Amino acid sequence: MSENLDEESKELLSRHLALACLSSGDELVTQLIEEGADVNAATCGLTPLMISVLGDNPKVVRLLLDKGARSDYVCHYEASGVEPALIYEETAEGGIKGKLLEHNILVVMQRLWDFLQREEFVETPLTLASRLDQTGIRSMLTGDDRATTATTTLIARRALGIENGDPSPELRQVILRNLDLLEKPDVLGRELCHIVAKGDAPSVTEELIVCGAMNAAADEAGKMPMHSAAESGMTENLEIFIKYGGEDALLAADNKGWGCFQYALRAGRVSTVTSLLENHPIIRTKNVPMA
Repeated sequence: MSENLDEESKELLSRHLALACLSSGDELVTQLIEEGADVNAATCGLTPLMISVLGDNPKVVRLLLDKGARSDYVCHYEASGVEPALIYEETAEGGIKGKLLEHNILVVMQRLWDFLQREEFVETPLTLASRLDQTGIRSMLTGDDRATTATTTLIARRALGIENGDPSPELRQVILRNLDLLEKPDVLGRELCHIVAKGDAPSVTEELIVCGAMNAAADEAGKMPMHSAAESGMTENLEIFIKYGGEDALLAADNKGWGCFQYALRAGRVSTVTSLLENHPIIRTKNVPMA
């Protein structure tokens, strides 16, 4: 049946699905998917999976994942200016309206609306489950590599977005709620410390390390976060890595034999090179190559 649906019908089914995902049962969700509803179609920027997480419905979350819902989707809530009651009236037509009413969907929708209006909402399903302390759903999602990768990437993006170098309370809470993901790579295979090492936010770098992020982990090329900091000329970040990794960490080399000094020198980072020579005698005493 779904193959014969026109775009308007598919859109209507997807809006029905968004509403149904706020219910406690999965029969209606299953019916709508079988009729052709898109499990990844966004309504006001929210996918059915995100809506089911917001509604704290682990049974529906499991069903959607099994039906192909993307756990790595980053949702940006888009305020449409339309009250939930109007969306409900526009989409909940015919026999489906009675089924939706059975689950008191309108009340839940209003609660969802109120939540979204007072929050800056850019989330993955996993960060949202963490924020709402939904341990069952969170446990389900942490077993999904795509979900954890997307979450690490989002945390990294937020960390690098701190322009004044001071981690916001929101970022700090995201980090603390996802400590078990701090060693997970992002979509490019980089760990968090590799990413923030290049950013001008040293207090964010320190926050991650204190929280448990791996500050000495090397990538496939043997490159460590402190190498990235030196190469980028982020001297303050480099000093933080030295603080927690020790002076001897300055001698650690990548697969090409390059250490922090070589990275800074080859990238032309004069201030970083000067800082290393003036503040860390080990660079000279251990015969570190000067080029």
